Amino acid sequence: MHGICLAGCPGTGLAIGLGLRDGCRSLKAVEAHEGESVQRRFLLLPAILLLMAPVVSADSLDVLKGDSTWRPFQTPTTVGGTAHWNNSSFDEGDNHQHECNIGYWLSGTGGCGTAFNTPSPRITPNSLGDATTGFLFTKAAGTLSVTVTSHLQVSAYKDTDEFGWFDLSAPSVLNALFRATNIAGSGATFVPSGSYGFYLKSPEGTYLSTGVGDTRSHFAVFQLAGNDHYMIGAEDMWNWADRDFNDLAYDIKVNGDNTNVPEPATIVLLGSGLVGIGAAVRRRRTR
Repeated sequence: MHGICLAGCPGTGLAIGLGLRDGCRSLKAVEAHEGESVQRRFLLLPAILLLMAPVVSADSLDVLKGDSTWRPFQTPTTVGGTAHWNNSSFDEGDNHQHECNIGYWLSGTGGCGTAFNTPSPRITPNSLGDATTGFLFTKAAGTLSVTVTSHLQVSAYKDTDEFGWFDLSAPSVLNALFRATNIAGSGATFVPSGSYGFYLKSPEGTYLSTGVGDTRSHFAVFQLAGNDHYMIGAEDMWNWADRDFNDLAYDIKVNGDNTNVPEPATIVLLGSGLVGIGAAVRRRRTR
């Protein structure tokens, strides 16, 4: 029915005007269509941003047995601390005080400077578990490779020790990364296919990070920056011997793909933006 729109078409900004009632309805339909189009465009934005967001690729460290607690770094001692790596070493050190366990090297304290063939990183990272802890890593979707760098080799078995990795699906297949002497400072990279762990082979036995090979763990794990970077100190004597975990030390770094999985901060930001966009669209459609 034709007629006069005395109050104008709602939402057009006209206080009064002449037109058709059908025309008013047409304008409303156009506005509704435009609103829906804008809404669809805004809803596409998160998908685009998610594709552009950087990845957080971190292989999870899974404790299979024993204590799974991460604890603050303990001040190194020679009288035996509560941390399983914090003990007096058979290595006398420069001051003959046996201040040579892995904690002294990490923190740059004690009197074992010349015995350590690599300068201390001077850090005090959290350490994992205790003497009963068995662990492995589970590969994340974005993991490309794992880089292992040797830092310490303070062992009577330095000419024969071997360190490497194994796949959980075939734990008897040991993939050597480092063998024998003069390995401090060298690096190696491998590509895991799934869950994986590390092993140490010495004349006294072969010890797996899962806890196989001895009644006690032969690895002390420290968490460095982020959740994809670790330091592992190893004890190469059966049943621990001096328990200093400085015989071998390795930096473990997970290398991830930075294209697929959004960071948590990105997700929070997108969520906040979508709330605002939704409110704006609702206000527009109810005017």
